[in-house]
Amino acid sequence: MENLAVLKVYNHLKNDPEILSLLGLEEADEFIIEDRICKTRQVGVPNDESRRLAIWEDEENEVNRRVNRHLLVVDVIVTLEDQRSTGVAHLLLKRLKEVLHNAPIGTGLKFKINRSDIPILLGWYKAQAIFTYNMVGK
Repeated sequence: MENLAVLKVYNHLKNDPEILSLLGLEEADEFIIEDRICKTRQVGVPNDESRRLAIWEDEENEVNRRVNRHLLVVDVIVTLEDQRSTGVAHLLLKRLKEVLHNAPIGTGLKFKINRSDIPILLGWYKAQAIFTYNMVGK
C-alpha cells in the first residue's frame, strides 16, 4: 500500500510545469513521469542518466499522545556532469520548496532543510529537500 503523504506529494510534483521542465519531462506521458518521480526511496543510481526525484517518508516521532510528526524527504538525483554544467539540482531544490511548503498534507507540509552534496556513487550528484508534517490521531 502506498503512503498517502508520498502520493499527495507526487501529485503536486507531477502537475507542476516547472518541475516537469527541470526534469526534462514537458511532453512525457504518465508512465515516464512515474518512472522519473519515484514514490519510494532509491537505493543506488538510475540505469540511465535521466534526472530523477524520489519521494519517501523517513521517520515518525510522537509529539504528544495525539500528534505524530513525520519527516518527508524528496531526493534529487542527477549526473555530476549535469549538475556541474546546469546546477539543475539546486534549481529543483528551490522549486520543491516553493511547490511543497504549506501543501495540504497532514496539518500542512513545512519546509525544514535542503541538503546538498550527499555522497553517492562516482559520477552522480544527490541532494535532498526535507519537510515535516504533523498528523493528529484520535
